[in-house]
Amino acid sequence: MDMRMPVSKLFWSQKSILRFGVSFMLAAALVLAGCGGGEDTPDDVTPGDATDDTTNDAAPGDTAGDATGDTTGDTTGDTTTDVTPGDTANDATPDECSPGYVLTSDGCVDIDECALNTHNCPEDALCKNTDGSFECECQPGFVWDGQDCKDGTKWVAVLYSRGGLGMLDTDNAVIHGPFLMGQLGYETALNMEVTPDGKTALVVSYGSSTSPIYFVDISDVMNPTILGTLLLPTTPTDIAISADGKYAVVAGTKPHVVVIKIETREIVDLAGLPIAYSYVVEIAPDGTVITADYLGKQVNTFVLSEDGKLSEVTTYDVSENHVNPANIVVAPDGKTVLIPGIEPDDYDADPFFYPMAVFEISAPGELVFKSVLLDLPRAVQSIAFDQAGNHAYMLGGSESGIPRKKATPNEWDMGRLYPSDPEEPLPEERMDMLMVANIESPGVVTFDSTRSLLLQRQSPPAGYGIDSLVVRNDTAWVGYMSPWLVVEQPVAVRSIIAVDLKTFTMKRVPADGYMAGLARVPLNTTSVEPPAGTASCVGRCAEFSIDDFFTIGGFSTNRQCFCEPGCKQWNDCCEDFDAEFSTCNEEDCSPGTTCVYTEDDKFECGCPKGTSANGNMCVPNDVCGSEGGDELCDQGATCQNSGTFAGYSCHCQPPLISDGLRGCMCKFGFELVGDTCEDVDECERGLHFCPEGTGCSNTIGGYGCML
Repeated sequence: MDMRMPVSKLFWSQKSILRFGVSFMLAAALVLAGCGGGEDTPDDVTPGDATDDTTNDAAPGDTAGDATGDTTGDTTGDTTTDVTPGDTANDATPDECSPGYVLTSDGCVDIDECALNTHNCPEDALCKNTDGSFECECQPGFVWDGQDCKDGTKWVAVLYSRGGLGMLDTDNAVIHGPFLMGQLGYETALNMEVTPDGKTALVVSYGSSTSPIYFVDISDVMNPTILGTLLLPTTPTDIAISADGKYAVVAGTKPHVVVIKIETREIVDLAGLPIAYSYVVEIAPDGTVITADYLGKQVNTFVLSEDGKLSEVTTYDVSENHVNPANIVVAPDGKTVLIPGIEPDDYDADPFFYPMAVFEISAPGELVFKSVLLDLPRAVQSIAFDQAGNHAYMLGGSESGIPRKKATPNEWDMGRLYPSDPEEPLPEERMDMLMVANIESPGVVTFDSTRSLLLQRQSPPAGYGIDSLVVRNDTAWVGYMSPWLVVEQPVAVRSIIAVDLKTFTMKRVPADGYMAGLARVPLNTTSVEPPAGTASCVGRCAEFSIDDFFTIGGFSTNRQCFCEPGCKQWNDCCEDFDAEFSTCNEEDCSPGTTCVYTEDDKFECGCPKGTSANGNMCVPNDVCGSEGGDELCDQGATCQNSGTFAGYSCHCQPPLISDGLRGCMCKFGFELVGDTCEDVDECERGLHFCPEGTGCSNTIGGYGCML
């Protein structure tokens, strides 16, 4: 059986036609190269479409040279030169052909401008030959802007680390939401991928108890809904989706990777690993599955078949390349694989430099080591590419957030490996950085040290494959490398940074709370007008959360400017910030309170939304004890007030665990029998994934495969 996953071109029914190119009449040797070369007249439809035009250009669908004021009988939208009664097609005179054709012994023959490379389509467009001409087509999700293919996909999904989903409109630089507050995991929602059709987001919830995969319908960007969850035999950390959108492969804290069929939300394969766990995973267009673990310093490959099964594993040792893998990305060429390292190449160096290994996919499931870059000034966490695939934009930071310093023996004994709390302002050497690498050809990558930008904040990289960088056209949308240990003085409000990739300047987009992953939403071009009041601080000045990771209901979202003191430094305050913010000074508030907006829109000392005064403290509201609180959780689950995005969580009594939504369930490998959970014998029921030629041995909560 052919175990290779065919490359899916993913062409949709609607393709963006750029323009109709028209070739010249070429001499027998086809001396003229390119689709033009002479000067264009104002009537030209396409730059360079003809030399020294003397007639009006064609209407859409006509060939160039077809004049306006055609004789009676001309058909609208024709693609051949008009023929008078008695003429044969393309016969202008007995010894010449119409543009787009060449005279041969067989008569006028079409010129294939695409094969001869005499077209003028952009590099990122597809040339398609037509009779007498050619067409330039944008790739799916891209549109023609009059000069080039532009990414028409305007939405970026934003995952909040304590369970919530935002939708970033990159056209208007505003985040809508958060939606599904508190419904995407009670601990840390970590990573997210979106299917190629842009309709479904798969969310990884990482934690010590329930850690399911959430399937979220995002086809309606203003009303995301949870389709369901799937409990896995591992605590998931990273997820990748195949090019055809059929399967997702999940890596986590156990010695195997899991294959999920997305349409049915079921596990279809479980493949073992030669290491204890594999935190990161990626899938190439040819079906090559690549996993890695930053502790084991190994890279493993499989081949994903058309039925969702994984081939036997191949292991590569990357320890000699000084790479502790933090993430894996495959470039748009489908061949170049980048694996950045999370630790410095040399701890004795000053300053530190970080490595990135470069591989090339030589065949499905096979990698060839090409090089290792050793001069990166930051540990790279996330990588995104321009649409042509020529540049890799890299979000990097200091290892563990704060660079290790050289320590004396006494300091080592005292455990002072890291400096104390960072001083203000944040030193440049600790700031996150956006960097650039150039992809010269498949497997050939160089670091461009001349192009970088300090992001004025610090968030440590993590070896969980968190993707928090999206590139659209000439802008990079940058989140945080991880939701932990963020330092961003004197800013109080979290943000996504928009970087202009032409000028390498930046601006902020307001966001509620700490964010984890960002994911591009393919093909969705829905237009949504920003809500009224997004450029005002009325009712929107910052209210500080009672949790480090998010705001329970405090400062409002859907804003295009900032209403907190840090905006002075960034010069992105709303115009009425001074007038609104000056009505309350937090230093004048009693202990336990802060400046908040009251119901009558006054900014004064009080308790943030979602909380209420209890003596001299602000505590979460009694959501569970309020009217309707007994209906928030399903039967068997208990509602408990909690400083979470929704203000409550649903808890279950052991051996049951939360299903990640409103109810309870048994752990993976167990089933509910009466009021308790009993082990499932996967071997007896045929629910195992042991390879052919091995035996299945049941264990409590799982099974093992034996030779």
